[in-house]
Amino acid sequence: MIAKQSEILAEIDRRRADLTRGLVRIYNYYRVLVGFALLATFSQSLFETKLGILDETMFWWVCITYIFANLISALAIQLAPRSWFSRQHINLGLVVLDVIPLTILMYFSGGISSGIAALILITVATGAILLTGRLTAFVAATASIAILYEEFYLSIAAQNFAYDYFQAGIFGAIYFASAISIQSLSDRIRSNDIRALTQAAELADLERLNRLIIQRMRTGIIVVDQDDYVRMCNQSARALLGISAEADLSVLPEAIQTHLTRSRNEGNYRAPPFQVQSHTPELRANFSAVRVSESIGDITIFLEDTGEMQQQAQQLKLTELGRLSASIAHEVRNPLGAISHAAQLLNESEALERGDQRLTDIIADVWMAYWKTCSSLHSAKRRCPYESTCGNIWPNSSMISTIP
Repeated sequence: MIAKQSEILAEIDRRRADLTRGLVRIYNYYRVLVGFALLATFSQSLFETKLGILDETMFWWVCITYIFANLISALAIQLAPRSWFSRQHINLGLVVLDVIPLTILMYFSGGISSGIAALILITVATGAILLTGRLTAFVAATASIAILYEEFYLSIAAQNFAYDYFQAGIFGAIYFASAISIQSLSDRIRSNDIRALTQAAELADLERLNRLIIQRMRTGIIVVDQDDYVRMCNQSARALLGISAEADLSVLPEAIQTHLTRSRNEGNYRAPPFQVQSHTPELRANFSAVRVSESIGDITIFLEDTGEMQQQAQQLKLTELGRLSASIAHEVRNPLGAISHAAQLLNESEALERGDQRLTDIIADVWMAYWKTCSSLHSAKRRCPYESTCGNIWPNSSMISTIP
């Protein structure tokens, strides 16, 4: 189970790396688009904005540098190997390096009132998706500290512009709230993925186990769909049908197909014994719907060799016959034992007449015949393959020891 759990976690990490790769590409396109949008909004003259109100030249150069860096990173992401996206410090660097230029642009635009703080919120949310654990809180803390320091530096370097610590604090709280909520949602999705993959692995194991059990069963099993095409067939069924393991079995033999058609039409149909080929054994087929309510759906066919069934019945008869014989021998032993003991007492009598002596000899002869019968049964018990079934009802040596 440990190995399986580690494999599931590895699969989750692989899927996360693939998802991260796609998200990073989309995020880079977004960064390039944001850079061009800021530059276009700053350069237009249709309406007034606060972009670059503090220093237009520095705002233009920072914006151009931001666009150029985003283009380079987008190209690098396209060429980067898949393994890079499983390393969180690369994603962390992309997110943090996005917060810094946006904060600088916000400073040259007159502070938090310029509206660039909302763009930083998108960066923090993206970081919460790309990163896990404490790194998510680190990104939110970096963004909060950046805008607070920006407002502090603005109050010192440009005293003519209004600064707003309260709004900066509100944005900082929003950064943390969004990061924590998105991280919680991401953890929940990851837990659901682990649970789903675990259940899928267990179902796959159960399916393999069921297939192994079906293949090892002595009863032939064939599963057909609603169009009577074979979906599954175990080794015993192929042996009973006289079909090799390499041969294709997509269509049922004609003999089974006939009984299957009657079973679909008549419902509780019991097929008589039949032979598929002249060299195959006589078979008995039972049909059972996979779904009881859908008789026209998938059908499971159970094939049994009637010859083996007859052999098993014969073995049961022989076993019962052995038990009966042993029981008779056991019941006869008690009265004959008493008679033999009485004959021994008579032989010890001095007043025994010749006629009576002859009778005691007859008793001894009968007991000797019984002893031979018991000896034969005792020998048969040792050779009997069903000795464990017969139990201790066979005559044992203790009954033979009483022979005169």
